[in-house]
Amino acid sequence: MAEENNLLLQEIDTLSRQFLQTPLVETGSSAPALHQAAQGLLALAAALLLLSCVMLAVHACRSFSGQEPYGRQNHRKKAFKWWAFATLLAGYALYLVGFYWEGTRQSFLAYLFRPLLSSLEMFVSHSDLIEVDGQCKANPYYMAAFSLVHFSAVAVSASFAINCFWRRIVFWFRRKAWQLFPFRGTVDVFFGLDDRSLALARNLHACRNRTEGERMVFVDLPDEGHSSARRLSFSHIFGLFSYKAEQVRAVGCLYPVLMHCALPPHKAENAGPGVLDALELQSLRRILRNASAVRLFFLSQEEEDNIKAALLLVQDRAFARCRPVVYCRARRNAVNEAVYGVGAAEIHLVDESELAVEALKLMPAEAGHPERGYRAHPVRFVGVDRMQGCATSAFTALIVGLGDTGQDALRFLYEFGAFAGPQGQKSPFRLYAVDRRMEQIKGKLFREIPALPALADEVELIGEDAASPGFWRRMGEIVDCLNYVVIALGNDEAGIALAAEICRYAVQNRRGGLEKFGIFVRSYEPENETRLRRTAEYYGQDGREPIAVFGTRGEIYSKQMVVDSGLQEQAKRFYASYARCTCPSGRFLSWEARRAQLLGGAPCGTLPLCKQELYRKEFQDEENCIHAYTKQCLADPGLLQGGLPAVGDFLAYLEGRPVAPAEAGRYGCLLNLSIGEHLRWNASHLMLGYVAMSPGEAAAAASSCDEVRKKHKYLVDWAALPASTQVYDYAVVYTTFTESSAAPRGC
Repeated sequence: MAEENNLLLQEIDTLSRQFLQTPLVETGSSAPALHQAAQGLLALAAALLLLSCVMLAVHACRSFSGQEPYGRQNHRKKAFKWWAFATLLAGYALYLVGFYWEGTRQSFLAYLFRPLLSSLEMFVSHSDLIEVDGQCKANPYYMAAFSLVHFSAVAVSASFAINCFWRRIVFWFRRKAWQLFPFRGTVDVFFGLDDRSLALARNLHACRNRTEGERMVFVDLPDEGHSSARRLSFSHIFGLFSYKAEQVRAVGCLYPVLMHCALPPHKAENAGPGVLDALELQSLRRILRNASAVRLFFLSQEEEDNIKAALLLVQDRAFARCRPVVYCRARRNAVNEAVYGVGAAEIHLVDESELAVEALKLMPAEAGHPERGYRAHPVRFVGVDRMQGCATSAFTALIVGLGDTGQDALRFLYEFGAFAGPQGQKSPFRLYAVDRRMEQIKGKLFREIPALPALADEVELIGEDAASPGFWRRMGEIVDCLNYVVIALGNDEAGIALAAEICRYAVQNRRGGLEKFGIFVRSYEPENETRLRRTAEYYGQDGREPIAVFGTRGEIYSKQMVVDSGLQEQAKRFYASYARCTCPSGRFLSWEARRAQLLGGAPCGTLPLCKQELYRKEFQDEENCIHAYTKQCLADPGLLQGGLPAVGDFLAYLEGRPVAPAEAGRYGCLLNLSIGEHLRWNASHLMLGYVAMSPGEAAAAASSCDEVRKKHKYLVDWAALPASTQVYDYAVVYTTFTESSAAPRGC
């Protein structure tokens, strides 16, 4: 057997030798054909080279033209590609000529591949000049072209490397400069390069204080499977060269510093005051040492990780001098609110669902014109008598999907849908909430809103699927009176599909068409926003779109929503005006003094209760700003000319002092507006989880509100209030029409 194998190997060896000694193509008669083929390849390379040079010139010129930055960048990329292609072709032509007398002229494959391989090697700074024919090396023109093409190839490679690595070089130099030169402005630190952080950073950059200045630092977080051993892997080394190109390009226009974290911040346990050392972010501490204000942002998808990371980071000694303001993306609930008790920092929860509904409240009536009013306020969907300052028709709403966004929408609609009727009574209100998981939702909802079970005549919770026959039977029962639909299913496709179905159903079956009717769909993913808006536009009629999209990524992650807490600056002005008209002596706490007093923890005994009271009061100031639009839509401007009655004069009217017949209409309108304000205040407190005190509790109460049991003395009907208390509701109305920053006008 062994002898047979040896014979076989000998035969294979003999055949191989014979094949290698035989030329691939015969010389002689075939030589002219090969010469013509070489000339053809050279001509083709020259033609392509000329085309490449033309395209290079075109895109290079367009890259300097006056168009938007994205267009110029696109032309630069194309010019770079044509430059590289032209260099490759020029090298191919040079090596084709140089190798012609050195073994390539006897083989077509050598014509084709050998110059190409040498041309590719130019880009790694390798030259095959030693194999070029001596006649070419002696020709000065050939060598000049050869040198220029090789220089161009090396320049292409260097440009590519610098382009990939350039931003990281810039970040490094900027970081060193920030460490060496003290900065006394605001420093924003974003932990993560996620879409939410980038959206907020762009908005903060656009709204930055150009006088004091702001700086931004992005800290990239490693993957969960990150370890020190993996940091030396090939993928990591390549990542140093072309690291997250899209994200890095996105932050480049913000002029930030990009740093890299050694491990996820929420895993830096037991690091104590040296958390930044454990994360290998010592340079961040040096950047923050002289900042007047520091804001930390944890906006990743993982809410628990955000809170853990924030609680660990604020322990670092870098924050011993300055008290940072921390923003954590997390749902506002009983567990997460415990972070408010951390004394080392001021921590805010960024609740996407809450902010989405806040964006719904602030949705302008006309795109680009917020001064013309709010599109999604219930007052736009009911009939009004502006001479009497009241609503003349019922408000009926439907919420499909009672998750976090649906629950916050329920609170908004119940509060802003509370109107006074012509006789001073509450105008009819009906809200239907539909969710297939209703039995699981009810327990949590009833715990947060104890008054909800007693509101069954106004709020009906339905355990149905939006695709079930029962849902559409109920739709048939209420479609004629239905005014307002909120869809928050947690899925963009399902949400917009249901919105289109309800819109079609309303067009076919609702008496009166789409008058006083609107559908509002929550957007969850940025990549679906265009599709949702196109669908909404498609169902528009007479320039009016019955379907609107709310809660987009750009609306939520903005300075106004996250950093300014919605309408805080306007709320401060509203509170100051309200306090001045209710305390003519001027002895009232300013917004900042009230906050300092309550954050001290003394008035309520414990910090959590004081923060609960502070949230309630500041929330009412913000709601008063937004609700100003409702009051403006309910009142005729003619009745308000000549100045409003002073708070003292209206108190006398409430106590029974008659007014002149000419003033009766105006006072009657203001009375209904005051009743409507009390209805809104009642509804707001009920949705915050407060309940009314019993008569005995109210008589014995030392203050109007018991924050421990969440009971309020004034959660009663307007008629049950003394005139001295009713006048505070009028003070809100008075402030609304005298405080210019209260809200946009136009109904």
